[in-house]
Amino acid sequence: MGIEWTKERLALVSAAAALVAAFVILLVMDWVAGAVDGAAFIAILLFPVIVYAVMSGRVAEFSGPGGWGAKFRDAATSKVETDTIDENVEVLQPVMKGGRAQLEAIVQRLNPNLPNALTLRIGRAGYYTAEAIRSYLKVLIASGPSTHVIFVSDATGGFIGSAGAAQVLAILESDAEVANDFVSDVSYGNVDGLRSLGFLVTASLKPGESNTDALKKFLETNVQALVVVSGDGRTPLGVVDKDRLITKLMVKLAGDS
Repeated sequence: MGIEWTKERLALVSAAAALVAAFVILLVMDWVAGAVDGAAFIAILLFPVIVYAVMSGRVAEFSGPGGWGAKFRDAATSKVETDTIDENVEVLQPVMKGGRAQLEAIVQRLNPNLPNALTLRIGRAGYYTAEAIRSYLKVLIASGPSTHVIFVSDATGGFIGSAGAAQVLAILESDAEVANDFVSDVSYGNVDGLRSLGFLVTASLKPGESNTDALKKFLETNVQALVVVSGDGRTPLGVVDKDRLITKLMVKLAGDS
């Protein structure tokens, strides 16, 4: 049975395509000019919303250059909350490496609907092995909707960076020498060595930051998720997923909140 292409479904597919195009445009502008003007940034991100509104028939009025804008048929006066990221933060379930029995007990307590993260302490010599980290990541990936790796300083506990679990697992399952170098970098605090692998994201978000700030960081880092840390930079609190954030903002702007 084929897909029934209703006006709503076609509008959503068109908006998704426009969203991809908008991010490509932003990346090109950032690469060519070195920065994206704030007004241009917002205008380009609003493009998928306008596409959705037009395709779905929700626009009651549209005006062009010299005062462009659109009025939606439904919820024309609804307020889109774009102030802070707080309502878009998914609670993160951190897991510290221990023994196999500890891992099994931890997994039993994890909420399968929330993202989890393996926390690695940078500078903790002699504690980690490639096989142990692989085992933890495989179990955690199978235990939740998304899994991350959080790197913190063993000396201070402060946040150093994050990475997608799949990227780290790919490194550990590739060449044995590369895997051993990764473990060595973690054990002896070689942050530059971790950066050279291409997956370490040192950017983070803090409670109270705006959604616009988050979108700009996603543009700068080109990653799928950013970790939210406490104000003092020590405690990972959650994650903001780029696709979920943009989708929620689009839905609100379209008046479906």
